[in-house]
Amino acid sequence: MVRPRRALGTEMTDEVLDMIVEALVEGLTWEKICQMPGMPSWRDIALYRSREPAFHARCVRAREQWAEQEFDRILVLADKCTNANLDITKVKISALQWRIPKLNKQYADKSIVDTTSTVNVTMTRQIDVTHLDLDEMLALEKALAKTIEHEPG
Repeated sequence: MVRPRRALGTEMTDEVLDMIVEALVEGLTWEKICQMPGMPSWRDIALYRSREPAFHARCVRAREQWAEQEFDRILVLADKCTNANLDITKVKISALQWRIPKLNKQYADKSIVDTTSTVNVTMTRQIDVTHLDLDEMLALEKALAKTIEHEPG
């Protein structure tokens, strides 16, 4: 049985969608975005993202842009670091170093490469056939000929 599609509580107008994306670029959390006046609930946003790949892609790109800004912010924080604010600066930089690679893979420590390839394997085996009689040799030859006929290539 097919379940009916759940209705969204807030109308997702272009204006609302643009405001969500802008808030993501500014670094607002989903919680803060959903608390803004006129914004949909997290449930509605999650449902809409799952139904609209283009909007989902905009949200992902917005987070990537935020990560680019925050990457630069690490240098600003480091430049402004003093003995008085050393501990808090370390915490801020550490949090950014953890979060940025999760939102923008270009800043990740490891690169993941997806690849597809074809591998042909050839197996060679030597068999001692000196003990076979003529009928067995002919049967073996016939079997090998069938095997060779079915090889891909």
